[in-house]
Amino acid sequence: NNETTETIIYDNLDPIKPELELNSNGYELGTWTNKNVTLSVRNVANNLSPVEIFVSKDGENWENYNEIIIHSEDTVATGVTYYFKAKSAAGLESEIVTGNVKKDTVAPTGTIELGDNGWRTFLNTITFGLFFNETKEFRLIPDEDISGIAKVEYLVLEEDFNEPRDAL
Repeated sequence: NNETTETIIYDNLDPIKPELELNSNGYELGTWTNKNVTLSVRNVANNLSPVEIFVSKDGENWENYNEIIIHSEDTVATGVTYYFKAKSAAGLESEIVTGNVKKDTVAPTGTIELGDNGWRTFLNTITFGLFFNETKEFRLIPDEDISGIAKVEYLVLEEDFNEPRDAL
């Protein structure tokens, strides 16, 4: 009649690998915007144990993810990529989920050349006065900017307007 009582503690019983879902709150990842971008991430797996979520901007140096990310600064041409991963108490890691943000709030600039003369201004606020029925040739030369110039447009009007917005 030898009886022994022993307490056994089982760790790492959660067999479920965390799975992250990235929410960009209406922003289409990897496209250009001029507004702040909000990113949030959550674990959608039904883990039995607590799950920690981590964030990185280089995929190597990880920090605890505690709250939503609001990206408010302009980016370089390739954007900023956020990396997210999760780890369960059992040591199981999720796949890495990424989100690329591209933000550019700088108004495009360029040069307008009229004959031999040229000047620089915001391209979206240029108006030409009347040229007294003369034919004038001009060139619009956009500068490169962070997100690139999608298009350059101009409008030729036959009538005079006091304010540029009246022409539209």
